[in-house]
Amino acid sequence: MSITLPPAPPDALGVRLPISARLSAGAPAGSAVWGGSLPALPRALADAVAGTWGATITVDAGGADPLALPGFGAAFAQARADQVVRAFSRRTNLVLAGATTAVVGAGPISDALAAALIRIGSRVVRVSDDPVTRLRAHLAGIGIADVGALPEATRRAHYVVATAEGHEPIDPAGVEAVLIDASLGGTGIVPTDGPALRPHVRRAGDRGATLVDAPPPFPDDLDTGDGLAWRLADLVVALSLLVTANGGDLAAADALLAREVIA
Repeated sequence: MSITLPPAPPDALGVRLPISARLSAGAPAGSAVWGGSLPALPRALADAVAGTWGATITVDAGGADPLALPGFGAAFAQARADQVVRAFSRRTNLVLAGATTAVVGAGPISDALAAALIRIGSRVVRVSDDPVTRLRAHLAGIGIADVGALPEATRRAHYVVATAEGHEPIDPAGVEAVLIDASLGGTGIVPTDGPALRPHVRRAGDRGATLVDAPPPFPDDLDTGDGLAWRLADLVVALSLLVTANGGDLAAADALLAREVIA
C-alpha cells in the first residue's frame, strides 16, 4: 500500500519574493550595505531574509546608492511610480487623465512618475533645476519650470508630486493644489498637520492645499503589503544576493538583475 503525502506548502517568503527565491539557491551568505535615499527594510522582513537566505541587508550613509545602478534604478523607480499613482487614485478617487500634474525633482523616480502619468493621459510639467532633466523634458515636448517658480507652477497644476530628488521639501503653505509625497523617506513635503478629509487625505496650509499620504515603499510586516510593495522589496533583496554572489561587483550584479526581472 502506498501513501501519497500532500505537497509541502510553498515557502511564504519565497512566494512573496520570487526573484530572490530563484537566486537564493546559488547565493552564499553575505551582507550588503546600501545608501542614497533607499530606506531600510522593515525589521521583520530583514530578519526573515537573513534567517532564510543568510543575507544581511542594512542601510548606511556610506553605502552605495542602488538607484544609481541603471538596471535596478529603472525597475525600482517604475514599481515605486506605479505604487504612488495607484495609491493616489485609490485614496482620492480623483482622475489623473486630462489633469495637469507637476512632477518635482530630477532622478529615476521623478522620471518614472512623469512617464507613468503621461501614459495615463495626464499633462505633465517637470519642475527641476537639473539641466539634463529639463533638456529631456523639452525634447519630449513636456513643459518645464524652475523649482524656484514652484508656487506659480502649482497655481496652474491640479496635482503636485514631490520626490525629494534634487529639491528641498515643499511647504504646503505656498501651494494651491493636491500634493502627494512620493519620496522614499517622506522627505519631499514639509511635515504639516491639518484636518482629515478622509483616510490618508488631509487639508493643509491657508491656500486650500490637500495632502495625500503615499504608501511606504516596503510592506510593513510579513502579512501585509500590496504586490508592488513586495515587488520593491524583492528587487532590493535580489540585488543584495547578486552582489554577494559576485564578490561585490555592483555592475555585474545589476546586469544579472536586469536579466532576472525580464526572465
